[in-house]
Amino acid sequence: MAPRFLYLIRHGQYETANAPDDRGGGLTELGRLQAQHTAERLRWLEVRCIHHSSLRRASQTARILARSFPDVPLRPSRLLWETIPAIPPGYEAQFGDRVPEGAEEQAAQAFERYFKPAREPRLELIVAHGNLIRYFVCRVLGLPPEAWLRMEMHHCGISQVVVLPDGRAHLIAHNDTGHLPYAIQTLS
Repeated sequence: MAPRFLYLIRHGQYETANAPDDRGGGLTELGRLQAQHTAERLRWLEVRCIHHSSLRRASQTARILARSFPDVPLRPSRLLWETIPAIPPGYEAQFGDRVPEGAEEQAAQAFERYFKPAREPRLELIVAHGNLIRYFVCRVLGLPPEAWLRMEMHHCGISQVVVLPDGRAHLIAHNDTGHLPYAIQTLS
Protein backbone atom coordinates (compact mmCIF):
# COMPACT_ATOMS: atom_id res chain seq x y z
CA MET A 1 0.00 0.00 0.00
CA ALA A 2 1.01 3.63 -0.54
CA PRO A 3 -0.04 7.07 0.67
CA ARG A 4 -3.01 8.86 -0.87
CA PHE A 5 -2.91 12.66 -0.81
CA LEU A 6 -6.35 14.25 -0.94
CA TYR A 7 -7.05 17.91 -1.62
CA LEU A 8 -10.59 18.65 -0.43
CA ILE A 9 -11.95 21.71 -2.19
CA ARG A 10 -15.25 23.39 -1.48
CA HIS A 11 -17.05 24.60 -4.60
CA GLY A 12 -17.12 28.30 -5.49
CA GLN A 13 -19.84 30.76 -4.55
CA TYR A 14 -23.14 29.85 -6.19
CA GLU A 15 -26.67 31.04 -6.94
CA THR A 16 -28.98 29.99 -4.12
CA ALA A 17 -32.29 30.99 -5.73
CA ASN A 18 -34.18 29.70 -8.76
CA ALA A 19 -32.33 26.44 -9.32
CA PRO A 20 -33.66 24.84 -12.50
CA ASP A 21 -33.70 21.30 -11.05
CA ASP A 22 -32.59 19.17 -8.09
CA ARG A 23 -28.90 19.70 -8.97
CA GLY A 24 -28.99 23.19 -7.41
CA GLY A 25 -27.70 26.54 -8.56
CA GLY A 26 -24.62 27.20 -10.63
CA LEU A 27 -21.57 29.30 -9.87
CA THR A 28 -21.80 33.07 -9.73
CA GLU A 29 -19.21 35.21 -11.55
CA LEU A 30 -17.38 35.45 -8.23
CA GLY A 31 -17.56 31.67 -7.82
CA ARG A 32 -15.98 31.17 -11.25
CA LEU A 33 -13.22 33.63 -10.31
CA GLN A 34 -12.62 31.75 -7.03
CA ALA A 35 -12.35 28.47 -8.96
CA GLN A 36 -9.91 30.02 -11.46
CA HIS A 37 -7.65 31.21 -8.62
CA THR A 38 -7.85 27.73 -7.10
CA ALA A 39 -6.91 26.12 -10.42
CA GLU A 40 -3.91 28.43 -10.64
CA ARG A 41 -2.87 27.45 -7.09
CA LEU A 42 -3.10 23.71 -7.83
CA ARG A 43 -1.80 23.58 -11.41
CA TRP A 44 1.68 22.37 -10.44
CA LEU A 45 0.39 19.27 -8.67
CA GLU A 46 0.56 15.83 -10.24
CA VAL A 47 -3.16 15.15 -9.94
CA ARG A 48 -4.35 11.67 -10.91
CA CYS A 49 -8.12 12.15 -10.59
CA ILE A 50 -10.74 14.80 -9.81
CA HIS A 51 -13.68 13.39 -7.87
CA HIS A 52 -16.61 15.75 -7.50
CA SER A 53 -20.17 16.07 -6.36
CA SER A 54 -22.59 15.93 -9.26
CA LEU A 55 -24.46 18.97 -7.92
CA ARG A 56 -24.13 21.86 -10.38
CA ARG A 57 -21.90 24.17 -8.30
CA ALA A 58 -19.35 21.44 -7.58
CA SER A 59 -19.42 20.09 -11.15
CA GLN A 60 -18.77 23.57 -12.54
CA THR A 61 -15.93 24.13 -10.06
CA ALA A 62 -14.39 20.77 -10.97
CA ARG A 63 -14.54 21.58 -14.69
CA ILE A 64 -12.73 24.88 -14.11
CA LEU A 65 -10.05 23.08 -12.07
CA ALA A 66 -9.76 20.40 -14.77
CA ARG A 67 -8.55 22.99 -17.30
CA SER A 68 -5.22 22.86 -15.44
CA PHE A 69 -5.15 19.06 -15.80
CA PRO A 70 -6.36 18.25 -19.33
CA ASP A 71 -5.57 14.51 -19.16
CA VAL A 72 -6.97 13.91 -15.68
CA PRO A 73 -10.36 12.18 -15.46
CA LEU A 74 -13.36 13.85 -13.82
CA ARG A 75 -15.40 11.45 -11.70
CA PRO A 76 -18.81 12.74 -10.56
CA SER A 77 -20.48 11.09 -7.57
CA ARG A 78 -23.76 11.47 -5.74
CA LEU A 79 -21.95 10.30 -2.58
CA LEU A 80 -20.27 13.72 -2.53
CA TRP A 81 -23.55 15.70 -2.53
CA GLU A 82 -24.17 18.21 0.23
CA THR A 83 -25.64 16.64 3.35
CA ILE A 84 -26.19 17.10 7.04
CA PRO A 85 -23.68 14.47 8.24
CA ALA A 86 -24.76 14.49 11.90
CA ILE A 87 -27.03 16.60 14.08
CA PRO A 88 -25.18 18.22 16.97
CA PRO A 89 -26.91 18.11 20.37
CA GLY A 90 -29.18 21.13 20.78
CA TYR A 91 -29.70 21.54 17.03
CA GLU A 92 -32.40 18.88 16.59
CA ALA A 93 -35.15 21.48 16.02
CA GLN A 94 -33.04 23.44 13.52
CA PHE A 95 -32.08 20.44 11.39
CA GLY A 96 -34.76 17.86 12.22
CA ASP A 97 -36.99 18.29 9.17
CA ARG A 98 -34.14 19.17 6.77
CA VAL A 99 -32.14 15.97 7.11
CA PRO A 100 -32.96 13.49 4.36
CA GLU A 101 -33.12 9.83 5.24
CA GLY A 102 -29.69 8.23 4.91
CA ALA A 103 -27.73 11.50 5.22
CA GLU A 104 -25.40 10.22 7.93
CA GLU A 105 -24.85 6.97 6.05
CA GLN A 106 -24.00 8.91 2.87
CA ALA A 107 -21.29 10.87 4.67
CA ALA A 108 -19.83 7.72 6.25
CA GLN A 109 -19.88 5.86 2.92
CA ALA A 110 -18.11 8.76 1.19
CA PHE A 111 -15.39 8.74 3.84
CA GLU A 112 -14.90 4.99 3.53
CA ARG A 113 -14.71 5.23 -0.25
CA TYR A 114 -12.13 8.00 -0.57
CA PHE A 115 -10.07 7.92 2.63
CA LYS A 116 -8.11 4.73 2.16
CA PRO A 117 -4.52 3.94 1.14
CA ALA A 118 -3.63 3.67 -2.52
CA ARG A 119 -1.83 0.87 -4.39
CA GLU A 120 0.78 3.40 -5.49
CA PRO A 121 1.30 7.01 -4.32
CA ARG A 122 -1.54 9.19 -5.64
CA LEU A 123 -2.75 12.73 -5.38
CA GLU A 124 -6.46 13.32 -5.95
CA LEU A 125 -8.80 16.28 -5.75
CA ILE A 126 -12.25 16.01 -4.19
CA VAL A 127 -14.57 18.91 -5.03
CA ALA A 128 -17.50 18.81 -2.64
CA HIS A 129 -19.51 20.85 -0.16
CA GLY A 130 -18.73 22.57 3.12
CA ASN A 131 -20.70 20.30 5.44
CA LEU A 132 -19.25 17.13 3.96
CA ILE A 133 -15.67 18.42 3.96
CA ARG A 134 -16.01 19.54 7.58
CA TYR A 135 -17.32 16.06 8.44
CA PHE A 136 -14.29 14.49 6.67
CA VAL A 137 -11.95 16.71 8.71
CA CYS A 138 -13.71 15.64 11.93
CA ARG A 139 -13.25 11.98 11.02
CA VAL A 140 -9.57 12.50 10.21
CA LEU A 141 -9.02 14.26 13.54
CA GLY A 142 -10.95 11.63 15.50
CA LEU A 143 -13.59 14.16 16.58
CA PRO A 144 -17.25 13.28 16.97
CA PRO A 145 -19.10 13.74 13.65
CA GLU A 146 -21.32 16.37 15.29
CA ALA A 147 -18.31 18.70 15.58
CA TRP A 148 -18.58 19.56 11.85
CA LEU A 149 -20.79 22.52 12.76
CA ARG A 150 -17.96 24.13 14.78
CA MET A 151 -15.71 24.94 11.83
CA GLU A 152 -16.05 27.00 8.68
CA MET A 153 -15.21 26.40 5.02
CA HIS A 154 -14.70 29.24 2.57
CA HIS A 155 -15.77 28.85 -1.02
CA CYS A 156 -12.81 27.25 -2.79
CA GLY A 157 -11.04 26.73 0.54
CA ILE A 158 -8.60 23.82 0.37
CA SER A 159 -8.07 21.18 3.05
CA GLN A 160 -5.29 18.63 2.63
CA VAL A 161 -5.19 15.12 4.04
CA VAL A 162 -2.72 12.28 3.66
CA VAL A 163 -3.93 8.71 4.12
CA LEU A 164 -0.91 6.65 5.14
CA PRO A 165 -0.24 3.09 3.90
CA ASP A 166 -1.52 1.71 7.23
CA GLY A 167 -4.86 3.54 6.80
CA ARG A 168 -4.29 6.31 9.34
CA ALA A 169 -5.17 9.77 8.02
CA HIS A 170 -3.50 13.06 8.94
CA LEU A 171 -4.74 16.59 8.35
CA ILE A 172 -2.09 18.72 6.66
CA ALA A 173 -4.13 21.92 6.20
CA HIS A 174 -7.71 23.08 6.64
CA ASN A 175 -9.62 25.79 4.78
CA ASP A 176 -6.52 27.28 3.13
CA THR A 177 -7.54 30.45 1.28
CA GLY A 178 -4.09 31.95 0.70
CA HIS A 179 -4.61 31.62 -3.06
CA LEU A 180 -7.74 33.82 -2.94
CA PRO A 181 -7.37 37.60 -2.68
CA TYR A 182 -9.12 38.77 0.48
CA ALA A 183 -11.75 40.68 -1.53
CA ILE A 184 -13.07 37.46 -3.12
CA GLN A 185 -13.16 35.23 -0.02
CA THR A 186 -16.72 34.19 0.90
CA LEU A 187 -18.33 31.72 3.29
CA SER A 188 -21.92 31.52 2.11
